[in-house]
Amino acid sequence: MKQILLTILLLSTMLFANDARLDNYPQALKWEKDANSNPDSAFNLGIIYHKNIKDYEKAIYWYEKAYSLDKGSDVVSNLGFLYDDLKNYEKAIKWYQIGIEQNDTDSTFNLALLYEEKLKDYPNAIKYYEKAISMGDKGAAFNLAILYKNNLKDYPNAIKYYTKAYEMGEMGGGV
Repeated sequence: MKQILLTILLLSTMLFANDARLDNYPQALKWEKDANSNPDSAFNLGIIYHKNIKDYEKAIYWYEKAYSLDKGSDVVSNLGFLYDDLKNYEKAIKWYQIGIEQNDTDSTFNLALLYEEKLKDYPNAIKYYEKAISMGDKGAAFNLAILYKNNLKDYPNAIKYYTKAYEMGEMGGGV
């Protein structure tokens, strides 16, 4: 009986103990308290673990918790980006697709970038850049111009999309 109580005490301490790594982020301690019921707190913890602490398992846990509480597009875009960073492209595509279903421009642009840079699947990159452009993403027009110029050597389309990017207000860096 004593061993069972000790085990329960140890488990509850582990489950409810604050992550000491969050001590450097005072706001994170507040988020940690209500992250199981507040999607913004869970999302913000995901960001801290993803961008600052680099604990990707915890980041995924909190992003997915935030998504379970509120199906927001920021969450899916960040999950896609995290899986992209981890080179788990299948899961990255899955989350970007969910974002695209929610009309999230960031997910659309990031999926195009994944297809272009990591998978070298230019037809899909073009498809999603064009979709992002139709959603008003001027950076997508600029990236598509570069793809046509550098990778496909299709200069008429490169000019078309450089012009489109300029018309949308993208001044872009060097070409």
